Amino acid sequence: MVLYALLGNHPALRTEHFRSLTDRYDADIAGKKILSLTYHFLGTESMEEAIFRG
Repeated sequence: MVLYALLGNHPALRTEHFRSLTDRYDADIAGKKILSLTYHFLGTESMEEAIFRG
């Protein structure tokens, strides 16, 4: 969830609590277009099962 918010530049991460995380990666992701895909893992035993079985 934090990765999704970080890549989407969510304002909730722009707080003092997450400052070390956002400062560390801002330069790496600045100006880049990132496609975020959401997968739901309910009822699966592994990430591969969720992705490849649909």
